[in-house]
Amino acid sequence: MESVKLMSERLYWHGTNRKNASAILKSGYFQKDTWFANHMEDAISFGGQYVFTIVLEMEKHNRWQVCLSRPLSIDNMLSLDKIAITNLRKNKQQIKDFFRSEDVNDVYFRADP
Repeated sequence: MESVKLMSERLYWHGTNRKNASAILKSGYFQKDTWFANHMEDAISFGGQYVFTIVLEMEKHNRWQVCLSRPLSIDNMLSLDKIAITNLRKNKQQIKDFFRSEDVNDVYFRADP
């Protein structure tokens, strides 16, 4: 029996800086290996205050972020917003330790929208 892939259309966010946001708009594409998060706060924390909201149709998954396996047109973009953030406290060492851990290796997969 052939397995059926469950596809769903959902929102993803990509955070970046002003320079890279302008480059994305100018080129008309998100480049291969661009990361998108399932939650806006992750895009802001790991990418920057310029946040793209896009819609993708992909296999259902439980990972907190996806990485493009090929370029993606900005036609999938719903918005580009600048988010104001005031960081009151950040434990940089704990963040570094988390991303060195082996538990993080299975939190993303390649997206082929």
